[in-house]
Amino acid sequence: MTTFTTEDRIEALRSIEGDDEIQAAATQEPKSFWNHRVVRSIDKYGEVWFEVAEVYYNKEGKPCGYCNSYVGGENMEELAEQMERHKKATTLPILNADTDFTNKWDEDHAKEF
Repeated sequence: MTTFTTEDRIEALRSIEGDDEIQAAATQEPKSFWNHRVVRSIDKYGEVWFEVAEVYYNKEGKPCGYCNSYVGGENMEELAEQMERHKKATTLPILNADTDFTNKWDEDHAKEF
């Protein structure tokens, strides 16, 4: 399953002309989406930890899970894009690992895994 960030969908619409299949896919409502966000957690020693994570949302737009993010790419442009997404995450509200995640995937989304 391919998920698109909002930025991916906008970029696809801007850059793909003449390819009806890709254009249609980029304009469809995604079954799930993700972005980079800062997540606050507390480790087993009571220390507060902040990390930039890939946060996944259900179709209601509620955070339902997250995983480690990485900074890398197949070329310098992709690397710079990843760094910008991580930087942008620091401007968004911080999510609390213990309280802000529903841990519930959409029924349709869960069937795809």
